[in-house]
Amino acid sequence: IQSIIEKGNVKNKECKIVKIQDTIQEKKKNTFSIIKSILIKSQINGFHSKRIRKRSPLYTLSQYTSFIVIDKPGYYELTQDIINCTYNIGICINTSNVILDGKGHILDGLNNTTSICGIFVFNATNITIKNLILHDWHVGIYICISGQNNIYNNIFQSNDKGICVYMFNNSNMYNNTFQNNYKGIELWNSFFNKIHD
Repeated sequence: IQSIIEKGNVKNKECKIVKIQDTIQEKKKNTFSIIKSILIKSQINGFHSKRIRKRSPLYTLSQYTSFIVIDKPGYYELTQDIINCTYNIGICINTSNVILDGKGHILDGLNNTTSICGIFVFNATNITIKNLILHDWHVGIYICISGQNNIYNNIFQSNDKGICVYMFNNSNMYNNTFQNNYKGIELWNSFFNKIHD
């Protein structure tokens, strides 16, 4: 198995993500439509924190920038921290059968209106996200239209919401730690999930 390393630059600090078996597509200014506005409107009903009120509503934004895009199945791991990410989304996963191992590293936003979510998963199944520290995002992990996932051994610090999911089914969330978030976990139209310590 050959490891391929691709590098990016966030706030003058190097970060790396290692992809095993396949290449990772990293786009510095990748603008793409995340979800239809009707889904976003359903998702954001009930956001009430003071910090959120200062933000532009999510449903008014149809496109976001991502620092890293994972669009091929496989195993991925972070090799160092990503600090003060200036992109709207830290890591976007838009394909099924992905394992993302943070290896204990930090994925850090700016704690302002531009930091939408640390990890965004859309219309993908069998996703594993583990061993990450997500800090200073609107939403740490945001998952829409997805199932058969595992989210575990992550730490969520100082986010508006740690985990937010919509149409998220038959999945497991366990051994995650939530510290100083406005909300820990929020589920919308989601069924048959297991959440435990």
